[in-house]
Amino acid sequence: MSGRRLVHGNVLLVKGAGVWITGESGSGKSELSLALVDRGHRMVADDVAWISRQDGRLEARADPAQFGIIHIRDLGVLDLAQLFGSQALCPWVVLDLRIDLSRNRQDARPDNPDELLAGRRGRRSVLNVSIPCLTVAAHRSRPLALLVECAARQHQQAQNHAAQPRCQGTPLQGATCV
Repeated sequence: MSGRRLVHGNVLLVKGAGVWITGESGSGKSELSLALVDRGHRMVADDVAWISRQDGRLEARADPAQFGIIHIRDLGVLDLAQLFGSQALCPWVVLDLRIDLSRNRQDARPDNPDELLAGRRGRRSVLNVSIPCLTVAAHRSRPLALLVECAARQHQQAQNHAAQPRCQGTPLQGATCV
């Protein structure tokens, strides 16, 4: 099995956690990502990302031809560095959490009492590395950016992460972030 794979979805650094947002076309991944960048989080990749296995963890990078841009329906292609500054970008992150956006109406009102208390959580494996996954009902009236921030913070607290590099540099400034 190859140690690298091109995957569908958006990748960001949110509250110190590498978050991979997946969902069907039109589920709101890019709009959610734009809202998160507007709230001060860092964008790695829009629509597709390269994921590789390194030392038992998953790292995600943007395709070099698409780094720093995001496609938003009705607005077109936006240059994030031009709109938000180079601090809005991060070339790579360690993936900590996957958020699956679901447009399924049943996901908005789970019948299972455990899901009401704990959320729709599971694990997904990519390149033989398992990461936590949370399914979120993606309806326009929900504060999705806030929900992703809370999920990232909750994950970070549960993991009690040791200080380790979460992303490295930017091609625009060469700075290191943690």
